[in-house]
Amino acid sequence: MPLLNLGHWDTLLYTALCTVAYAGCFRVSELIPTEDTEHAIMAEHVSFICVNKCLQTLVIRLLSHKCSTDTPPPIHLTRYPENKYVSACPVNACINYLSVRGRNPGYFFLKQHGCPPTRNEFAKILKLAVLALGRDDQRFDTHSFRIGRC
Repeated sequence: MPLLNLGHWDTLLYTALCTVAYAGCFRVSELIPTEDTEHAIMAEHVSFICVNKCLQTLVIRLLSHKCSTDTPPPIHLTRYPENKYVSACPVNACINYLSVRGRNPGYFFLKQHGCPPTRNEFAKILKLAVLALGRDDQRFDTHSFRIGRC
Protein backbone atom coordinates (compact mmCIF):
# COMPACT_ATOMS: atom_id res chain seq x y z
CA MET A 1 0.00 0.00 0.00
CA PRO A 2 2.84 2.49 0.55
CA LEU A 3 3.38 2.54 -3.23
CA LEU A 4 -0.02 4.18 -3.67
CA ASN A 5 0.67 7.36 -1.66
CA LEU A 6 -2.70 7.15 0.08
CA GLY A 7 -1.84 9.00 3.24
CA HIS A 8 -1.09 7.45 6.61
CA TRP A 9 -4.66 6.61 7.73
CA ASP A 10 -5.74 5.16 4.37
CA THR A 11 -2.54 3.14 4.04
CA LEU A 12 -3.18 1.55 7.44
CA LEU A 13 -6.90 1.06 6.70
CA TYR A 14 -6.48 -0.62 3.32
CA THR A 15 -3.50 -2.69 4.47
CA ALA A 16 -5.63 -4.03 7.34
CA LEU A 17 -8.64 -4.52 5.08
CA CYS A 18 -6.67 -6.42 2.43
CA THR A 19 -4.68 -8.60 4.83
CA VAL A 20 -7.78 -9.53 6.84
CA ALA A 21 -9.76 -10.22 3.64
CA TYR A 22 -7.00 -12.48 2.33
CA ALA A 23 -6.11 -14.31 5.55
CA GLY A 24 -9.75 -14.88 6.50
CA CYS A 25 -11.14 -15.59 3.00
CA PHE A 26 -13.77 -12.93 3.61
CA ARG A 27 -16.36 -11.57 1.25
CA VAL A 28 -16.22 -7.77 1.06
CA SER A 29 -19.78 -7.65 2.40
CA GLU A 30 -18.56 -9.37 5.58
CA LEU A 31 -15.95 -6.65 6.15
CA ILE A 32 -17.66 -3.41 5.12
CA PRO A 33 -21.31 -2.50 4.60
CA THR A 34 -22.46 -2.80 1.01
CA GLU A 35 -25.65 -1.96 -0.85
CA ASP A 36 -27.12 -5.42 -0.32
CA THR A 37 -25.94 -6.24 3.20
CA GLU A 38 -25.47 -4.70 6.61
CA HIS A 39 -23.63 -7.51 8.41
CA ALA A 40 -20.17 -5.95 8.26
CA ILE A 41 -17.63 -6.38 11.06
CA MET A 42 -18.18 -4.05 13.98
CA ALA A 43 -15.43 -2.90 16.36
CA GLU A 44 -16.96 -4.90 19.18
CA HIS A 45 -16.65 -8.08 17.07
CA VAL A 46 -12.86 -7.80 16.97
CA SER A 47 -10.56 -8.91 19.77
CA PHE A 48 -7.05 -10.19 20.30
CA ILE A 49 -5.59 -13.13 22.18
CA CYS A 50 -2.34 -12.45 24.04
CA VAL A 51 0.34 -15.04 24.68
CA ASN A 52 3.13 -14.03 27.06
CA LYS A 53 1.88 -10.42 26.95
CA CYS A 54 2.17 -10.31 23.17
CA LEU A 55 -0.81 -10.03 20.81
CA GLN A 56 -0.75 -13.27 18.82
CA THR A 57 -4.22 -13.87 17.39
CA LEU A 58 -6.89 -11.64 15.90
CA VAL A 59 -10.39 -12.96 16.61
CA ILE A 60 -13.32 -11.84 14.46
CA ARG A 61 -16.91 -12.78 15.24
CA LEU A 62 -19.39 -12.59 12.38
CA LEU A 63 -22.98 -12.28 13.52
CA SER A 64 -24.37 -13.73 10.32
CA HIS A 65 -23.19 -15.43 7.19
CA LYS A 66 -24.34 -14.98 3.60
CA CYS A 67 -24.85 -18.69 2.99
CA SER A 68 -26.31 -19.79 6.32
CA THR A 69 -28.76 -18.77 8.99
CA ASP A 70 -26.46 -20.23 11.66
CA THR A 71 -24.10 -17.95 13.53
CA PRO A 72 -20.62 -18.77 12.22
CA PRO A 73 -17.82 -19.64 14.63
CA PRO A 74 -15.23 -16.94 15.39
CA ILE A 75 -12.40 -16.65 12.89
CA HIS A 76 -8.89 -16.75 14.36
CA LEU A 77 -6.08 -15.14 12.38
CA THR A 78 -2.65 -15.88 13.82
CA ARG A 79 0.27 -13.47 13.79
CA TYR A 80 2.92 -14.30 11.20
CA PRO A 81 6.47 -14.95 12.43
CA GLU A 82 8.40 -11.67 12.77
CA ASN A 83 10.87 -12.61 10.07
CA LYS A 84 8.32 -13.78 7.46
CA TYR A 85 5.74 -11.80 5.55
CA VAL A 86 5.45 -9.11 8.23
CA SER A 87 3.83 -6.63 5.81
CA ALA A 88 1.08 -9.19 5.01
CA CYS A 89 0.29 -10.10 8.63
CA PRO A 90 -3.35 -9.32 9.47
CA VAL A 91 -2.59 -9.10 13.20
CA ASN A 92 0.17 -6.52 12.69
CA ALA A 93 -1.95 -4.66 10.14
CA CYS A 94 -4.91 -4.41 12.53
CA ILE A 95 -2.71 -3.32 15.44
CA ASN A 96 -1.25 -0.58 13.24
CA TYR A 97 -4.70 0.43 11.95
CA LEU A 98 -6.12 0.58 15.48
CA SER A 99 -3.33 3.02 16.41
CA VAL A 100 -5.16 5.62 14.29
CA ARG A 101 -8.75 4.35 14.50
CA GLY A 102 -8.91 3.74 18.23
CA ARG A 103 -11.40 1.37 19.87
CA ASN A 104 -14.55 3.46 19.40
CA PRO A 105 -17.74 1.51 18.63
CA GLY A 106 -19.14 1.22 15.14
CA TYR A 107 -17.93 -0.38 11.95
CA PHE A 108 -14.42 -1.73 12.40
CA PHE A 109 -13.09 -0.50 9.07
CA LEU A 110 -13.51 3.27 8.89
CA LYS A 111 -12.01 6.05 6.83
CA GLN A 112 -10.52 9.00 8.68
CA HIS A 113 -13.76 11.00 8.60
CA GLY A 114 -15.65 8.14 10.31
CA CYS A 115 -17.49 6.44 7.44
CA PRO A 116 -16.71 2.94 6.19
CA PRO A 117 -15.12 2.63 2.77
CA THR A 118 -17.50 1.65 0.00
CA ARG A 119 -17.17 -1.49 -2.08
CA ASN A 120 -16.24 0.71 -5.07
CA GLU A 121 -13.54 2.53 -3.10
CA PHE A 122 -12.11 -0.78 -1.93
CA ALA A 123 -12.20 -2.15 -5.50
CA LYS A 124 -10.43 0.97 -6.81
CA ILE A 125 -7.64 0.71 -4.21
CA LEU A 126 -7.23 -2.99 -4.97
CA LYS A 127 -6.93 -2.29 -8.72
CA LEU A 128 -4.36 0.46 -8.07
CA ALA A 129 -2.34 -1.88 -5.81
CA VAL A 130 -2.41 -4.64 -8.45
CA LEU A 131 -1.25 -2.18 -11.13
CA ALA A 132 1.51 -0.86 -8.82
CA LEU A 133 2.77 -4.45 -8.57
CA GLY A 134 2.86 -4.72 -12.37
CA ARG A 135 -0.04 -7.16 -12.62
CA ASP A 136 -3.11 -7.20 -14.85
CA ASP A 137 -5.83 -5.44 -12.86
CA GLN A 138 -8.56 -7.06 -14.98
CA ARG A 139 -7.74 -10.41 -13.36
CA PHE A 140 -8.45 -9.17 -9.81
CA ASP A 141 -11.47 -7.81 -7.98
CA THR A 142 -12.74 -7.75 -4.41
CA HIS A 143 -13.91 -11.37 -4.62
CA SER A 144 -10.33 -12.46 -5.39
CA PHE A 145 -9.59 -12.49 -1.66
CA ARG A 146 -12.25 -15.12 -1.15
CA ILE A 147 -11.98 -17.34 -4.21
CA GLY A 148 -8.25 -16.90 -4.68
CA ARG A 149 -7.44 -17.95 -1.16
CA CYS A 150 -10.02 -20.70 -0.57
